[in-house]
Amino acid sequence: MKKKKWIIIIIIAALLLVPIIGFIFSGMPVELILHSIRYKADYNKDELGTVYKDLVYKTIDTKTMKLDIYMPRGMNKLKTPVTVFIHGGAWLLGSKEDILSLKDTYNMMEMLRNQGYAVVSIDYRLLDEQNNFPDNIEDCKDAIRWIRKNANNYDLDPENIGVWGSSAGGHLSLMVGLTDDNTFRGDAELSQYSSRVNYVVDHYGPTDLSEHLGLNHKKHMTKIKEKIRDVAFDVKPTEYENFKAKCIENSPTTSIKKDSVPILVIHGMKDALVNIAESEMLIEAVNQAGGSIESYFVENANHMFAGASDKTLESIVKQSVDFILKNTLPLKEKQDE
Repeated sequence: MKKKKWIIIIIIAALLLVPIIGFIFSGMPVELILHSIRYKADYNKDELGTVYKDLVYKTIDTKTMKLDIYMPRGMNKLKTPVTVFIHGGAWLLGSKEDILSLKDTYNMMEMLRNQGYAVVSIDYRLLDEQNNFPDNIEDCKDAIRWIRKNANNYDLDPENIGVWGSSAGGHLSLMVGLTDDNTFRGDAELSQYSSRVNYVVDHYGPTDLSEHLGLNHKKHMTKIKEKIRDVAFDVKPTEYENFKAKCIENSPTTSIKKDSVPILVIHGMKDALVNIAESEMLIEAVNQAGGSIESYFVENANHMFAGASDKTLESIVKQSVDFILKNTLPLKEKQDE
């Protein structure tokens, strides 16, 4: 009987350890794994309110790209402003469901919904041998175009759309906000609609792909960095000049203009995956161009704001939402076209 009990305990322990070991071997620092567990969002799916799930915004061959619309809490007579969330994951991992994973991300979504915003979480093509930059950028911009095309169907305000992303999603958000409508056009039908946004909220996103694609964690992330380099573009790192040119084309720091949209960047000062220097470079480039950027560097915080106190995480969410509120245009009544 005791033997059977120990076997059951060992099996349970193994099942619990498998995902953790998997994360470690993938290069994810243990601190971030523990942060993901400790700060996992706690919510009831039945209490999420009105959510339009798995809406197809484009089809590529036979692959459908989808998004979810989390409608605001409560009803009003005004058209609904939109904040689009772009998930992270080193451009290799993740999905639109990630908005429900961490407390700070979930809490920011809920705070926006309580303020009358719709939050749209999108999928995009992840990097692999068939999908490279700028496929993911095209997808993110096409999602904005789809929202604008279908705004009336969901009482959304097509003039009040902004983007928010973390890590790789921060990079993609910046690329959406900083590049012109006539660039990174994907779907032919959607290309007639604007991908313009009113603001960008960037949480610890890479900004210069020419230096290891914006990642600097040498000890733990070597395998991930190598994987990203191998599939980032349709050219290999050994083709140095072509590879460097592709990095420049897909970097936020080389896409800034004087009339670029307002940006808020928040970054942990001890970030081991995306060096804080990436955000400093972005701030310098925006200031030199005469653009608008605000920043908040979080003391003692690693990637994903791991190590920050509960109070600090609440402050990050509040600052992000306040920035969005400040950069939202006056709302129109629903009957206005």
